[in-house]
Parts: sequence; C-alpha cells; structure tokens
Amino acid sequence: MKWAWFCSVLIASFVLSAAAVAEEKKEDSPKGFLIYEKGDTKIAIGGQLQVQLAPFAGESNLLSNNDLAQEEGFRLRRTRIKFRGQLDKTLTFALSTELKDDEDSGGNLLDAWLDWTPLKSDTFSLGLKGGAVELAWTRSTLISSAFQSATERPFAIRAMAPRRQGGAMVHAGFLKEMVRLNVGAYNSLHRKGNFFQGYEEVGQSLGNRLSRFAYAARLDVEPTVGSGKMKMSVPDAEVEKSLRANIGAGYFYNDGAAFKIHGVAVDAHVKWNGLALFGGFVWDTHEPADEPTEVVVNEKISEDSRSGWFAEADFTIMKEKFGVHARYEQVDTGAGMDDDLQDVVTVGANLYAHNQKVKVQLEYIHRVANGFNCDGKFKTDEWTGVDRDTLLAQVQVAF
Repeated sequence: MKWAWFCSVLIASFVLSAAAVAEEKKEDSPKGFLIYEKGDTKIAIGGQLQVQLAPFAGESNLLSNNDLAQEEGFRLRRTRIKFRGQLDKTLTFALSTELKDDEDSGGNLLDAWLDWTPLKSDTFSLGLKGGAVELAWTRSTLISSAFQSATERPFAIRAMAPRRQGGAMVHAGFLKEMVRLNVGAYNSLHRKGNFFQGYEEVGQSLGNRLSRFAYAARLDVEPTVGSGKMKMSVPDAEVEKSLRANIGAGYFYNDGAAFKIHGVAVDAHVKWNGLALFGGFVWDTHEPADEPTEVVVNEKISEDSRSGWFAEADFTIMKEKFGVHARYEQVDTGAGMDDDLQDVVTVGANLYAHNQKVKVQLEYIHRVANGFNCDGKFKTDEWTGVDRDTLLAQVQVAF
C-alpha cells in the first residue's frame, strides 16, 4: 500500500511537470519576476521551494551525518525568498532568507550583499562585493542548489567547503571572462558538531566578536568562452552544440580563535551536446591556533587532514525536459584512522521544465563507511550490516 501510494504521488508529479514543459517560455527570466523598474533601477523577486519524500531510509541513517533522510517520510528541504536587482549600471544587490521553522534553524539570513563593478567591458571587469556572501572556493558551492543534477551537492563539498559569511571580495574578469579571479576576506567560521555537518553559517548582526578572519581565493579558466559562456548549472539541459569547459582552483585559510584550517580545491566541468561531466577534489589540514583566544566545546582542535573527491556525469535525453545522472565520491574524514573512508554512489533521473526551475527528481543513494576499528582490524558497513541507503524523490519550484 505504501509503495502504491508513493508511485501515485511520483507519477502525478511527473505528469504535472510534463504539462508545465508544454507551456514553457524559452525566454523565461532566470532572475525572478520583475516588480519594479525605473530607468536603470530594476528590482525582482524570486524564490525556491524543495519538498523531499523518502519512501526508504536505511536503519543507520542520521541527518547529523548528512544523510538526506533519517526515517521514511517528507522533508521540507528549502523554502527561500530572494530580492535582487540593480540600482544603476554598476551597482547590484541581493537579499534572501530561509523561511523554514526554527527546528531547522530557519529564518536564517542567506545572501545580503552589494556589488559595485565600476569597470566592465568585453576584455576586462573589476568589482567589489561585500556583505553576507558566498565564499568563492569551489565551483559546486557557487552553483545554486536549484541547478544541481543531484538532489544535493557531494558529501565532501557539504562537509568541507565553507559557504556564506560576512566579508568582502574583489572580483576581476579578463579576456571576455575567459579568466576570472576572486579574492576575499571574511569573518572566520566555526565547524558544527561533527565532520559531516560542515561549517556554521554564522549570523551577521553582531559582527565579528571572537573569531578573527578567514581568507579565500579562486581562479577560473574557461577556454571555450568564445563559443558562449558556460551556464552555472551542473547538467547540460539546453543541449549545447558547442563544447563548454571550466577549470578552477581555490585556496581557503581560516585563522580561527581556536583552530586554523588550510584548504585547497580543484575542479573541472565539461558540457557538450547534452553530456555534462563534473568532478572535483578538496583537501584541508586542521590544527590548533598558535595562541588560541577561544575554547569551543564542539570543535575538534587536534591536528589532522581530511580530503574528498567526486565525479559525476549527467546526460540530457530530451532537451530541457528529461535527464539521468550518476555520481561516485569518496571522503576521508581524517578521524585518526589510517583509512576512515566514506564511499557514496548516487544515481537518479530528473524531469525538467522552465529552465530547470521546475524539477522532479528520483534518486537512489548508496553509502558505505569503512576503516580500521579499535582492534586494528579493517571493517566495512557491508560486512557489519549497517544500512545507509536512501531512496529519495524531490519536487522543486524556483523562480
């Protein structure tokens, strides 16, 4: 009965999304609905809603370990509202918040920034962006959750890549944006209770009271920009006939009050004729501060290093309508064991409409942990019967 009900809901979602495809407008704005325009000033409102259904969740699943479902049932993943626009040809802004309830730390400020770009031409651009901003370190975090192939970013990215923080960055583009450079300084970040929970997105209203600074830099090279700039989405849903490619590298340093982190990230993204290949590697080293000024109970301040990599492929079978994806990733949690690894395999299918903003996704996630136990013997979840698999359906509406 449960499976019949689930299949009925999923089929209905696919039918509704397919109906939306039929009425899709090719020129649908990717920046929301324009609500004000006068001269060079334009303001638009947008939003994002993601609802997940897990008809199956492994007995060992934990949300605190970044599993997407702990028990079978529904989950409201994202409910966001965003204002964005431009005040003149050089000044743009964005303001967004999460509308979920306090149980999931809802109501949080997400983006709140001003971007001043006084120099902008076909060959060179230079600007300054400040406020609550996304740290430019990995391409995966810079691509919106609305335009991912999978329901979520890779485990390594969610665990190791810092996200939004108060600060400022200088951004520059060269050779028609073929080369892009971002360099920024921010309030430093705290990690959450365990490795897989990643970094806290620290509130901005009280400023930097204890945490010193963090710094990030990222360089992107897009050698195919002459054929058109690559869209900031993982799949090639538009089935571009010309090859698109982006190669990037980033460095991150957190000079925290309790610990220091040095991190390196490299990634590559290729799209051609409906096929998209995306992969990346992240590594960091974690050590106590030389002169710690803060004691953080939940922080692990022993010296160690962590790493992770992922490779994913997405193929659009029907242009802007239907695609399939697969991803393999491995994470070394650096938990003091020689081989404390997490292996994750994700496969799924997506039905698109309105430039990916309406999306129905079905996905299966197989997760295995292995390493050496306290007796020095190698162990694996598959040997011990630990079950971390998840079957997930997600419906998204964004504008």
